[in-house]
Amino acid sequence: MHGTRIEVVGSDGARGRIDAARWPPDRADAPLDVVFENGARRTVSPADLRPLPDGRYQIAGRDGADAAAVPIIEEHAQIATRAVDRGGVRISKSVRERRETVDVPLKHEEIVVERIAVQREVSGPLPVREEDGEIVVPLVEEVLVVRKAWVLREEVRIRKHRFDVHRPTTVTLRAEHAEVERLPAAETGPTNPPEGDG
Repeated sequence: MHGTRIEVVGSDGARGRIDAARWPPDRADAPLDVVFENGARRTVSPADLRPLPDGRYQIAGRDGADAAAVPIIEEHAQIATRAVDRGGVRISKSVRERRETVDVPLKHEEIVVERIAVQREVSGPLPVREEDGEIVVPLVEEVLVVRKAWVLREEVRIRKHRFDVHRPTTVTLRAEHAEVERLPAAETGPTNPPEGDG
């Protein structure tokens, strides 16, 4: 059994099938329709079938000896086309000129060079840059810069230093001295003290 049909083989090797819906037959003489691969049909009885080892059935006797084969005929439509000459046309062309005034917008670009004085001290050459759609090319140059500046040259520091100096000096100093002389009683009277040496 293969799928939903029972495979059979005719005596001449033709292969066919029996509808499995009618298998197994309900009686020994029940007619079975066999459809061959070549499109032929024939009716057999269960007694005409001999089982084969591979599960198929062999139809006994020569095919068509005791049963009629009914060919199935089908019509097919063949469609073809053919060319029919139905005339033709001739086309000619000519060139005509006319003048028109058209306003076509054309794009034009101009380069505007503007020099701006900066005069700002920089550390060195600067790269080209772009600002707001403008290309800025810095131009630098070296200049000699002279300037004045106060420079602390030196400091003068003043301080006091106290010390004692011994210098021998000769000076004249005056002093008064009193000399007392005792006199006898007879010589009482005032006495003048002697003058000292200048």
